[in-house]
Amino acid sequence: MFETWASLFSFSQFGSTSSWMHIPHADKLVHFMFYFTTTLLGYWMLKFEWLDKWSNRSKLLLIFGFSVGYGIIIEGLQLALTHDRSGEIMDIIANTFGSIFGIFIGKYFPKVNFLRNT
Repeated sequence: MFETWASLFSFSQFGSTSSWMHIPHADKLVHFMFYFTTTLLGYWMLKFEWLDKWSNRSKLLLIFGFSVGYGIIIEGLQLALTHDRSGEIMDIIANTFGSIFGIFIGKYFPKVNFLRNT
């Protein structure tokens, strides 16, 4: 589920400004929601499926680092390699806040038992 979410939205034009309805800075909300969901799904994947010997804190730091690092790399690639898209520091900030919120929900939300294998 985590890999599907990440790959589908990494290569889409979701949140592009060519929409019929223009809301200023709406793409920042899209960035926030994508990284919130990516971080939360990634944490749940690690928590319930992999890395049994790792502490939950280590898992949170791993997925947070991956998510934020991925966002920085993507923004850098947009800045360096494309002509129709631009890398923005505000996108990186929205990505980071989305990841922080995903970590908060992952850590403090009641246990999600439906993801456990029985």
